[in-house]
Amino acid sequence: MTAGQVPAGQPVYSLRWLRAFIAVADCGAVSRAALRLHREQSAVTRSVHELERAVGAALFERHHGGMILTPTGQVLLQRARRAAVELDQARLDVQACSESGGRPQASALSPMQLGGTQLAALVGLAELHHMSAVALRLGVSQPAVSMAIRSLEAAFQVRLFERTARGMFPTSAANALAVRVKLAFAELRHAAQEIEALRGVASGQVAVGVLALGRSAVIVPQAVALLHRAHPGIGVSLFEGSFADQEPALRSGDIDFVIGALRDFPPGSDLTSELLFEDCLSVVVRAGHPLTRAPRLTFNDLAQAGWVLNRSGTPGRERLEAAFKDQGLDGPRVRVETGSLAMTRGLLLETDLVTALSREQVAPDLRSGVFEVLPVELPQTLRRAGFMRRKGSILSPAAERLAAQIRQVIAQGAPD
Repeated sequence: MTAGQVPAGQPVYSLRWLRAFIAVADCGAVSRAALRLHREQSAVTRSVHELERAVGAALFERHHGGMILTPTGQVLLQRARRAAVELDQARLDVQACSESGGRPQASALSPMQLGGTQLAALVGLAELHHMSAVALRLGVSQPAVSMAIRSLEAAFQVRLFERTARGMFPTSAANALAVRVKLAFAELRHAAQEIEALRGVASGQVAVGVLALGRSAVIVPQAVALLHRAHPGIGVSLFEGSFADQEPALRSGDIDFVIGALRDFPPGSDLTSELLFEDCLSVVVRAGHPLTRAPRLTFNDLAQAGWVLNRSGTPGRERLEAAFKDQGLDGPRVRVETGSLAMTRGLLLETDLVTALSREQVAPDLRSGVFEVLPVELPQTLRRAGFMRRKGSILSPAAERLAAQIRQVIAQGAPD
């Protein structure tokens, strides 16, 4: 499963219950919340009771003077508000994408008035492209999925999917809506984890993107092992690939954070970074490679060799090319491009190709004598590495625990 295929599923709690809960928390009384929502007081009371039953704890202390949030209610309110912000922004994003310029109907002005299954159906269809697959994921009938999509298109007055021979593909409006819905659902999943944490239960699932950086391959497994020993109830999903592949999943909340070589995000970006360590590349070849016998190895020798490197534009390759330019050379002669360490390793073993990797990426092969590091310094390839995440996001307790373990491994001294 790739990062972009992490299923969003349905919201942990009913959006209509949450809407009533937020209104009661804001107004301090069910009667005033009912007036705000234009609903019967009994309906608002019922929504709060249903939500409390789903949470498994009281959200309010009932007093003659009004309703006061419990600690559980305070935790849920923070996440519910963040989910509501994402869903309100979804309406604006869909409207901006609407080619017709039509405005959503009043009934859809707050997507929290819509059913969670409707929104989950949209997310599922945007990912899977077939209603039958979405129905199977959500445990509903295919006509129910079709009806959910039609009701959303009617509510937002915009086409959300284009039917093709290969399936149903999302329009720009559907993609914009799906991203916001997934972020809202992620907030509610985090709320459920935080409520469990109040009970002393460490649970949940963490999704982490791991970029092809040597020390990441050492640090992350150590941190996961520590996490599982301390909190066996927490599950971890690790996704490998380029940052370009993982960025959409990071932006939509499918991935909690990415660890690897930091990118230079432009001002105003919705992504931010945290420096954890620095990493430098080494020139790696198979044992017995002709360059290992060079009496005085120079950059000119490296320029004549054939190279296997990551794709153009990746931070490591850009820094390696800069090192060649500093020597007045055009750059390495790249014969093969691949981001796969396994493929790179196989090519080194079978050919006289040269590559640039962190020592940790091939540490076992260096210890066994299968590979060698050439005596060439590449200070220009120093890379800043760390976490990349959504700006303003609040990690779930499970994700925060894993991040803390990663920082601990680094502080204790991961191998250099």
